[in-house]
This record gives sequence, C-alpha cells and structure tokens, in this order.
Amino acid sequence: MPRTAPCCPEGQEADPRCLAGLFLKERLTFSEAIGLRFWRDVFYFWDGSACRQVPTGEIRAQLSQSLACEFDRLYNHEPARWARERDETPSPAGARRLPRPIAVTSRMVADVLRAIAGLGLSVRV
Repeated sequence: MPRTAPCCPEGQEADPRCLAGLFLKERLTFSEAIGLRFWRDVFYFWDGSACRQVPTGEIRAQLSQSLACEFDRLYNHEPARWARERDETPSPAGARRLPRPIAVTSRMVADVLRAIAGLGLSVRV
C-alpha cells in the first residue's frame, strides 16, 4: 500500500530511528505490535504461533528495498513541493536548486539496522 503522508518531520527524512520505526511498522508488525525482537545478537520474528530466527542478511535486504522505496516516494513528491515554495516565496538571490534523491548507502543501512535492533531489543533480567 503506497504511502503519501510523511513518516518523519521535514528535514529528518534520513534519520535512522525514524526510518527504523517506519520499517518495523510497515514490514514487521504483527497484530498492531512490533513482531521483531533482538536478543543476544539475533533477530526473532513473532509469526503468531512462535518466534522464529531471522537472518540479519534477510533483514538487511528487506531494509535496503524499503529505504529505496521510501526515498523514491519522497523524491517523487519533492518537485511539486519545490515548485510550490518557489512560487510562494521567490528568491532574490536566484533560483533554488531542485533537490536530489537520498542515496541508500551501506552506512545508512547499517545505521538503520542498529536502530531497528535498539527498538526491538528484548531485555531479559
């Protein structure tokens, strides 16, 4: 289901914690709760009957795809917003440049993956 509403406050579109929350909400939620847990350096997903181990590489691949889709969605909405802002407040110093898409880098994927682990952390005492 494509989203049109922003997931993060403007200017924080590449924030790892925001992107981690979006990823968990869209891809790894079960019965309105986060179905992914992180315990002892391993991810587990609750499928409704049991917790199943999920390889980190699989999460990383899903995350890369999710980030690319989100950044494409943001970039596709930017030209309209850019034109609207340009028409509303003309800049005397010259035209503002059209924004470029956010790149999905291995560093970004690693940062968001760490945020996902933090959000899904199961604390055992």
